[in-house]
Amino acid sequence: MIICKIYVTSVSITEKKKKKFRYQLFCARRGEIESSQLSPSEDCLFMHDLRANYQAVIWRRCLQSEPFLPNPIDCEE
Repeated sequence: MIICKIYVTSVSITEKKKKKFRYQLFCARRGEIESSQLSPSEDCLFMHDLRANYQAVIWRRCLQSEPFLPNPIDCEE
């Protein structure tokens, strides 16, 4: 929901409309829109969060002489 508000602040977006938001934004621009201008899908946003979390784990342990780096797929710290 917050991600949708970042892309369009003047439109009230309810939970019911959240899944249709990307399509509505695409139609509003009549197809003349770059993929980078669309809000991320829920799955894409989830994967981005996982990557950002894993990167934070690496940075947090960067000064250790032999840091334990968990498997990127199972990283839950």
